[in-house]
Amino acid sequence: MEIEWESDGIELPDSVERALQDDSLVLFCGAGISAAWPSSLPGFRGLAASIADELGRSDLFPADPEAVVQFDVVMGELNELQGDVHARVASRLRSVIEPNSYHSDFLQIMSGPRSAPRIVTTNFDLLFEAAAGRLELPLDVYVAPALPLGNDFRGLVHLHGHVDSQPGQRMVVTDRDFGQAYITEGWATQFLTRMFERYTVVFVGYSADDTVMRYLARALPADASRRYAFTELEHPEKLGSKWSRLGVTPIPYPSSANTRHESLQSFVHHWQERVSATAQDRFDSAAAIVDSGPANLKYSERRIRWLLADPEHARHFRSTAEPVAWMAVLDGLGILAPLFDSSAPDCDEVAAWALWVASSLSADHGEVLLSIVSQHQGHLSSSLWLNIWLHLYGNYENTTFHRRLLLVISADQPSKDRERLSSLLRGVATQDIEAAETLLHQLLTPRLGFRSRQSWLGGRDSMDTEMTLAWRNSSIRDAWPIMLPALSDPGHLLSVVLNLIRAVEATESLFDGDGRRDALSIRRGQVDGVEPYMSDDPYVLVVDIARDLLREFVRTQGPKQALDLLDSPSEMVRRLALDALAESRRVEADMLVGLIARRDLVYDLSTKPETFRLLRVMYRHASRAMQEELLAQVAGGTAPQRNAEVREYERYNVLVWLSADASSDDPVHAALHTLQLLHPRFGPREHPDLNSWIQSGSGADPDPDPDPEGIYRGKSLRHMVAYLAALPEIDDIYDNASVLREVQDRLDAEQGLELDLLDEFVNQSFWSPAVWTLTLKEAIRRQGTWSAGSILERVDHFRGDFSEIGRRLVYPITYPESGTEPSPGLALERCRLLLGLWRRAVAVPSDEPPTDPSQAHATARGSLAFAYVETVLRLAQKRDVVEIDGEGLAGLTELMGAQSANSSDPSSMMVARFAGYILEIAPDWFDAYMQSDLHEITESAQSLSLWAGIYSARFMSKKLRLRTRDATRVAWPLVARRLPSTVEAFIQIHAAHFVFDTLADEHTWADPFVAAAPVTTRARWIRSIVHHLDGNDSDFQRLLFAYWQHRLDGQPPLHGAEQRALLEWTTLRGIDVQRATSLFVAGPRVWNSDSEGGFDYFDVDDFPLNDNNAFLRLCNHLLMGRTTIPPFLNMLVDATKKASAEDAGLAREIWGRLLELGFGPARSYLDVV
Repeated sequence: MEIEWESDGIELPDSVERALQDDSLVLFCGAGISAAWPSSLPGFRGLAASIADELGRSDLFPADPEAVVQFDVVMGELNELQGDVHARVASRLRSVIEPNSYHSDFLQIMSGPRSAPRIVTTNFDLLFEAAAGRLELPLDVYVAPALPLGNDFRGLVHLHGHVDSQPGQRMVVTDRDFGQAYITEGWATQFLTRMFERYTVVFVGYSADDTVMRYLARALPADASRRYAFTELEHPEKLGSKWSRLGVTPIPYPSSANTRHESLQSFVHHWQERVSATAQDRFDSAAAIVDSGPANLKYSERRIRWLLADPEHARHFRSTAEPVAWMAVLDGLGILAPLFDSSAPDCDEVAAWALWVASSLSADHGEVLLSIVSQHQGHLSSSLWLNIWLHLYGNYENTTFHRRLLLVISADQPSKDRERLSSLLRGVATQDIEAAETLLHQLLTPRLGFRSRQSWLGGRDSMDTEMTLAWRNSSIRDAWPIMLPALSDPGHLLSVVLNLIRAVEATESLFDGDGRRDALSIRRGQVDGVEPYMSDDPYVLVVDIARDLLREFVRTQGPKQALDLLDSPSEMVRRLALDALAESRRVEADMLVGLIARRDLVYDLSTKPETFRLLRVMYRHASRAMQEELLAQVAGGTAPQRNAEVREYERYNVLVWLSADASSDDPVHAALHTLQLLHPRFGPREHPDLNSWIQSGSGADPDPDPDPEGIYRGKSLRHMVAYLAALPEIDDIYDNASVLREVQDRLDAEQGLELDLLDEFVNQSFWSPAVWTLTLKEAIRRQGTWSAGSILERVDHFRGDFSEIGRRLVYPITYPESGTEPSPGLALERCRLLLGLWRRAVAVPSDEPPTDPSQAHATARGSLAFAYVETVLRLAQKRDVVEIDGEGLAGLTELMGAQSANSSDPSSMMVARFAGYILEIAPDWFDAYMQSDLHEITESAQSLSLWAGIYSARFMSKKLRLRTRDATRVAWPLVARRLPSTVEAFIQIHAAHFVFDTLADEHTWADPFVAAAPVTTRARWIRSIVHHLDGNDSDFQRLLFAYWQHRLDGQPPLHGAEQRALLEWTTLRGIDVQRATSLFVAGPRVWNSDSEGGFDYFDVDDFPLNDNNAFLRLCNHLLMGRTTIPPFLNMLVDATKKASAEDAGLAREIWGRLLELGFGPARSYLDVV
């Protein structure tokens, strides 16, 4: 059992204290608490003995006071004598009206600043009521059998009745009474069962042998983790066994013959003092600890542990205590233990202690902290790790302590901060190159993992190895230029990097089982320069580091090490070696060129970029004999086994590359001339394919499209189409760009050719979607005379699904070339063409109707329908009288009816997106074809699609709002379930209905939505209200205030997230600030933290500061439930200083709360308020 607090020899369990703080504690009080002076009431045994003696039946009690007596049975027998035992009990207890300290202390313990007590008693006396009256505490009282719900009550519950029982109430005294309460009628059992399930319960004033405990056992659930009992520490083994049978954990207290319960009474009083302490008291307690100093502690260690485990005491302590002086002491007390546990969960308190501990680094560079860390084997919580990292990031110095801290955080790196460590490298490198090298070695230690690889063509997925490096590329890239010239041991770093490359390639080769060690090589286009590929790959930088180091070794120590690496099994290491050899001295040219020739590297695809770089540097310095040897190898070497022309072109490019810097008498020129004579069409590339022939995807900017060559100009259409039909790449989107450029060039050169070309397509049965789309676009873009019929006639010949082509034609039809508007006549043709294409597009059949406007618009049928309606409306606007003609209305009618044939057709949704415009321009058509579906939203496909369009409408006019208001009022459950993509639009429209179309006496209009929507959705709705109000009409307040009060009345109750949103209502322009503030402070506390779903930000900047009282009341409410200083502290401090005499009590409350949150200056203000 974890102990929270100790006093008077009694240890209070931590779970009891937490339950008190969480407002989930019930005190269950028995006769023992009323036996203390001055109340001095007898217990159940004493009452029974007194009445038995009075009635002459002392024989019912055995002479042995320790003998077990069933007092309920005794009382039952006594009641059978004269039937007045209840009255006799009441008369003996009614005269005692003097409560003792238990009653007042327990009431104060259970009465938090903003909560009422929750106490259950089986006592018949009224001493709790008397104590509450003296303390002026409001107290709801429940008397059996009229009990509240056991899992939701506050106040005092007389479980067995009391002495002033009214008709219908009863005192549970006899065995028959107990039977009714716990068995036959069971009202006590029902109450207790729910209570024990919900709350933590502490029994006080009972012994395990009490009659009532025997009956209570019937209601006790099996889980004993939340039931405790204060009991005398007489015989621990006997005590434990009795309570354990009841599933209750004893909280023992010491007792003696003369003062049996004095320690308990004293403990309860001290508990009350601790719980009831003011903010000043708690501040002063923490200050007393600091003032006493770590060598002369004012309180016991246990009390200090309790004080500093309390967040408020801890805040006060940290605000004044010097961490260097106190850390070792607090660690010895176990207070800082969570800071040195890498598995400890993050929480506000751990973060606050971590910040305080890390602040010691400014004073002693980490000497004390390192001493403590050593006792915890170097482990750090994520919060402490982060704070040490922050200090080193901004303040690293070349000191022993900072070096040690750097290694500590390198070793104990929380996974979520894996990349942060690398950002220290640059700052460390400028101050301490040795430490930077060591840190880089740590960062170069990989972690083996795996990633999924998706299969092709329905095969099984597989895995790839992944050697993860914990760094940010940008951090390494920034630091490396600083480190390279200053390295103290570059040889060690080079071996580390090369071994890493080998390990990565060997690991993947082993896992794949293919024997190829090229995992990094295939991800690297060329070693030289800034690698444009896969810039987020950390191994790009690993290769860069290896390249720079190896080059430097060749420059300073010659080529030996690089030459040795040419035989490495790692392809990437071999390429690095070739790259570095280009840094050799020129006297090595013959040896290096000969090496290329003998190893036949010219045509080795894997090392091609590095080989050619080496040739560019060394070839011109080689002897004539060596040059001729290389040329002979080029002429007779094993070029890639492709077709003969490709192999010749490979040789051609090698010679081009060699000739670029060669002297005029170099034999390469003659060899190149000979090859050019054989292949006159060959032209030189900018460079001869420096990357391997299998290209990686590039992040570099693409080259601009080359100009067309005009290959189709002058050709007959028959020959042109025949040539196009023979091209295998014609519909390959990756390879057909050049072909389409040539087609475009022909159409640009001979405008008006498009329809004839389409006819030739039909004649030769050429159905390439890409070429058809291009040709149709050009035909439509021309502003000449064309008709929809002429184009549709040709479209009808197309073999295959025309839907995608039709979708691609939407933009050129709707928005003509150069952005100019077409003439009305041509605009009509465009409408006809869109409708014709729509008819020819296909909606894929599905049982599910379209409900997402964005997805529906992306389909051919949807985009064509949308464009048709938009074009029809634009045409109507251009007429002298704004109207849609009969042809346009017929088209709309056809679109509206399409879904009846295919439920997946999105066309009616596209019409509905323009419902606001249509209602204004064609109200009769609207009434005939749309109005009947606006009365309600149903599960039908037509209704769902139509309303998805309505809620994403381009224009929600007032007329349309009024026609959709009733359906929208009750639509939320269906919208949330079937139209999720329209939720945000629905919230905005629903809020607009409320603001613009609802009277103050209709404030319950939103109830169906509010009752069904989740909290976060309701909060967004409340904020949407603000967006619709401008404050010009003062009547808006009547509606808002009526709705606000309605919610405060619990219909339904406001949630903290909604309360946060309502804060924006208090700052509305023109609002009655006092009234709005009064409503706001009557609501629940506001969400304050990210963990609760909000952000620690409150928009009070716009609050009218000329009403200081309202501002203070609002901010005081915002402080409820906070655990940190509020972001509006400065504004609140200024306002509180200006508080009037009438607001002195409010100011004092605010100062107290700010002090609780750790704002130390509030202590001095409390002394003068």
